Amino acid sequence: MFDWLTVLAILIGPVFALSTQRLLDRIREKKNRRAAIYLTLMSLRATPLHPDHVKALNTLDTVFSGRGPRDQKVRKAWENALTHVNTRREGTDIEKTAWDNRLIDLRVDLYQAVGRAVGYDHSVEYIKGHIYMPMYYSDAEVDQIKIRAGLAKILTEDGLKVIVQ
Repeated sequence: MFDWLTVLAILIGPVFALSTQRLLDRIREKKNRRAAIYLTLMSLRATPLHPDHVKALNTLDTVFSGRGPRDQKVRKAWENALTHVNTRREGTDIEKTAWDNRLIDLRVDLYQAVGRAVGYDHSVEYIKGHIYMPMYYSDAEVDQIKIRAGLAKILTEDGLKVIVQ
């Protein structure tokens, strides 16, 4: 009987070890994907229109698809932000400012939910206030928006007008 148990252990041991290693690799990969999304969101929170930020947001439902309470909180926070973004930003300047402020609050809630799911617990003040954004970048972004709007106007509404004197 002891000989059979020895042979069985010799055969099953490596299979068990390999299965365990694969399971640990999958867990580590899942954790790394989640952390990468959080780091992307946090590093680009001052530029939410950046393609990598948008890509990270659009992967939230897939990467945080578990049934645990943290995953559910991430998906709920993402749903709230997405619902708000899909409403029209219109009205008076005060109403537009309120819409913008609400979006900032919803994004902060989302960043906190994702952070908690991956082991970070930053405060609202930290997320809103600890951002390095050189004036050059914000000026360049505003300039790009003006240039894009100007080109769109030239190419669509009034067309290009040439005055010959």
